[in-house]
Amino acid sequence: VLVYFGGSDLTGETAKVLAALDEPDLQHLALDLVAGSNQMRDTATEQRLRQRSGWCLHRAVPTLASLMRAADLAVGAGGTTTWERLCLGLPALVVTLAENQTPIAEELDRRGLIRWIGRKEDVTDETIARSLGNALREPLDPQWSLQCLQTVDGSTTRPLGLSVRSRSTRRVVPVARACWLAASSAVATRCVPDARAKSVSRSRSARS
Repeated sequence: VLVYFGGSDLTGETAKVLAALDEPDLQHLALDLVAGSNQMRDTATEQRLRQRSGWCLHRAVPTLASLMRAADLAVGAGGTTTWERLCLGLPALVVTLAENQTPIAEELDRRGLIRWIGRKEDVTDETIARSLGNALREPLDPQWSLQCLQTVDGSTTRPLGLSVRSRSTRRVVPVARACWLAASSAVATRCVPDARAKSVSRSRSARS
């Protein structure tokens, strides 16, 4: 599971996810936690991460691409990173941190591209634990990843077949394409699970 809530995470969403992962049914999950460049150091959290097998903290990474390629599922905010995840076919549970993220998250959820957990003020660690449990109760459907890939391919001037009125969609092309190009040459730190790796490979090959 890849967790990233932007450059600062002022509302403490990361802490909610860590609390959720303490649930007995979720303690087996491997975690890549990315701390934003403006996020203050938390000694207690860093120590907690070091004590858990399979948990890894990343700080000020130049790109999320390799981590996205290595992950089965992401938990994060509904900002620009949404388009990067879609571009790389990464299923995601999304918490919206600002009101302008909500209409986009609602539409993407309606189309089955993400699972919108809710607004930050309504989301608790119990909410996240329940959403993770529901998402992982069965193996993730490869079609979810393929649908993401087919919606944002990183090379067009807008998300394919998706019309959402928001200024953030104007940044899809440079951000998503840069992410895809970086991922194409990156070496993942862990093996990508077969289902998603094969679905990504098949989709990219079909486009070339």
